[in-house]
Amino acid sequence: MSKAKRVGQNVRAENPQVVRTKQHILRATRELMINQGVRSITIDAVSVQSGSSRSTIYRHWATIDDLLFSAFSGLVGPPFESPNTGDFKQDLLLINLKYIESVDGSVWIRVLPSFIEISQNNEHCAELLSTLVDNLRRSSSDILLKAQRDGQLSKKANIDWIVDVITGPTTYRMLLSKAPLDEPGYLQYLIDAATHEFILN
Repeated sequence: MSKAKRVGQNVRAENPQVVRTKQHILRATRELMINQGVRSITIDAVSVQSGSSRSTIYRHWATIDDLLFSAFSGLVGPPFESPNTGDFKQDLLLINLKYIESVDGSVWIRVLPSFIEISQNNEHCAELLSTLVDNLRRSSSDILLKAQRDGQLSKKANIDWIVDVITGPTTYRMLLSKAPLDEPGYLQYLIDAATHEFILN
């Protein structure tokens, strides 16, 4: 089983004090990722930031890469459950609004640029990043596939392209332009632009 697939799986319950210590170290690591970037992070830096000894950190993570992986993996959740209003465009709007709400001011979106950097040279982090992207896209893809099965959307519609048109601009705004994601009508415009030529009824 791949490392990313094992994220969140516990073999046995941990001592609550150990859990609190690890969570404190992970929070400190994320703060360093946000404020200083990835390249400056060392075990010594995490030790200073968290107030935990090097030996305590090494007791739970063998390398700095393992620690960085854990710091981000705890922020990656499962796909959102798709709504079922009977109107696939409304479902797309609702699921993407939920996505926008989840990232607005969240920790993981501030850590994401640093994690993308790590992923260039770390296969486990690259796999986790792929899992994150898949989870963010899957709910919209499921809605569109159901719309095809229900006869609301043409079988000729390329699901991946439609999801790209909807999520690409919002991701651009999150990471680069910093324009507001909740601008009235913006998300509906993207959904309309991506689907209008394939709607059957």
